[in-house]
Amino acid sequence: MRPFLPCLPAKVDRPPTGKLEIKYDGFRLMARRSADGIQLTTKQGADCTSRYRLIVIALRKLKVKSICLDGEVMCFTGAQQDFDKLWNRTHDHEARLSAFDLLELDGEDLRDRPLAERKKRRLLKLIRRSNGFEYVEHLNCKSKD
Repeated sequence: MRPFLPCLPAKVDRPPTGKLEIKYDGFRLMARRSADGIQLTTKQGADCTSRYRLIVIALRKLKVKSICLDGEVMCFTGAQQDFDKLWNRTHDHEARLSAFDLLELDGEDLRDRPLAERKKRRLLKLIRRSNGFEYVEHLNCKSKD
């Protein structure tokens, strides 16, 4: 199976079209639960599982055998993102995963499936009632050409 890596921003000559992710003010994170346990990994490969316990608890509570989510770890003040809380690490216990994509579920690699199937049909249903996750909608962008 291919390794699960975060989808990273790419520099382009003109604005893209289609379904796009919003760049939030947080840290990119891969959240994985498997038979081996739970692991939260940054895009550089650093293990921060012990840092974000609310996300770990939320992963543990999901009624799945295994899962891999691509997202952004963020802190909030009310409904607003608060990067200062995340950066100074005094609120790590409040940090939640804003989930962009569902990459694997119960041993099935979903990366070749359409985004709409992974997000709306599966991801939203899995995390909508969880305290440690936020669902991130994609934007539909049209070309002005």
